[in-house]
Amino acid sequence: MGKLFATTIPRRDPNPMSLFARFSQSWHGLRAWLRVRWVAMACRFVAGSVPVALLLTGCTTYPVGNRQAVSDCPACAAGTVELPLLPGALSYPIVEVAINGRPGYRFLFDTGAMGTLIFRHPRTADLALSSRGEIAIGGLGDGARPVAQVAPGVALQLGPLTLRDMTVLVLPVDRLALFGSPDLVFIDGIIGNDLWTRFGVEVDAAGGRMRLHRLGTTDLGSGARSAALTVRHDHLFVPVQVTLDASRDPVAVDLLLDSGAGGALYLVTDPARGLVPPDGAVTIEGRGIQGQSREIAARSTAVEVADVRWLNVPTGFGPEGAGSRQLGAGLIGVGLLSQTRWAVDIGQLRLWLVPGDARERRFEDGSFGLATVPVANRLLALLVRARSPAANAGLQVGDELISIDGSSITGSQQAAVEAALRTRRTATLCWRRADEVRCGTLTRAAP
Repeated sequence: MGKLFATTIPRRDPNPMSLFARFSQSWHGLRAWLRVRWVAMACRFVAGSVPVALLLTGCTTYPVGNRQAVSDCPACAAGTVELPLLPGALSYPIVEVAINGRPGYRFLFDTGAMGTLIFRHPRTADLALSSRGEIAIGGLGDGARPVAQVAPGVALQLGPLTLRDMTVLVLPVDRLALFGSPDLVFIDGIIGNDLWTRFGVEVDAAGGRMRLHRLGTTDLGSGARSAALTVRHDHLFVPVQVTLDASRDPVAVDLLLDSGAGGALYLVTDPARGLVPPDGAVTIEGRGIQGQSREIAARSTAVEVADVRWLNVPTGFGPEGAGSRQLGAGLIGVGLLSQTRWAVDIGQLRLWLVPGDARERRFEDGSFGLATVPVANRLLALLVRARSPAANAGLQVGDELISIDGSSITGSQQAAVEAALRTRRTATLCWRRADEVRCGTLTRAAP
């Protein structure tokens, strides 16, 4: 746009607009979370100088829901469309997306994301997307807020579905402390509200597939359980019963449904509602979009959603007063959802869960404090919790895992390795850092 400007003044920052975004990650035991979240942010033009009139009116809010976009999917109108899920990290639902006709990009389906985001890194650097402005994104951490570009006119294709004239955010990963290394960027983008406002979306992590249903027609069969969905401020909320420890009564709360959060449960501390960490909680460190972050980690005795009950649930606690219109009292994440087949359908205003044979599930005690991601057939350490068995053994983010208990491993074996890390009490791992190979025996830690 800047090339078309004639009468200009020096660029300056206008007042904050009503766009909300937050992209964050932290890690404790079985819980790590990655999400796009929308908080108050400032918007400014990219050009070095802009006309007075456009400075005041041209920086509009992000089009939440991309209602100007055109959805083209004849197969979707005829029935259910199935998309394969791709391997990733932390059970995130990841599908292949074509950007402007170019296939092969990996997008996370994040029910907590109000917009669509593309990470700019080596795989996406040559997409040549246009830009009409910038947005500073806020999130967890103690550093500066990174800046994303606003790119209009983008076409995204998911199998037979094409979304044209999309406005997306483009965020360079070199401005993030979040991933630690470009090698660890296991997704190319995130899509959320732009998908679930148009389709009933079903995720079957065990079956490796995602299905798109015509809105209002989602049917997961006779074994499904459902809970009411509420849409508030363009986010999905579901009623949850939380029992923090055996000595307390259950607390009924509406929690944000967030498949972009890698953990199971996150609560905002609220003594008036009985939402306070139980005995034995510990403070852990993580990485957020703005640098280092801290939170309190504990285990909740029980969590019940849609007549499905989870026990010994890894739970993160944010500080008192950290809630917002978007976050509310907290969230449930993919660490819990991925243990079932699940779906959201705002045409029915229902969350659907298919728990299988067991309506009561228990999280294992303790953790090695390690999460992995496959990159070019290598299996890399994506997250290493501070002071965890993995950290104490010397593992670092970015190390390549090459064997477990004497058996060689590659990126294609991630699912088997993650299953072993969840179920074994001890494991001997070997890893490569640069040209050096190291080994260590990990013993599962207490929660």
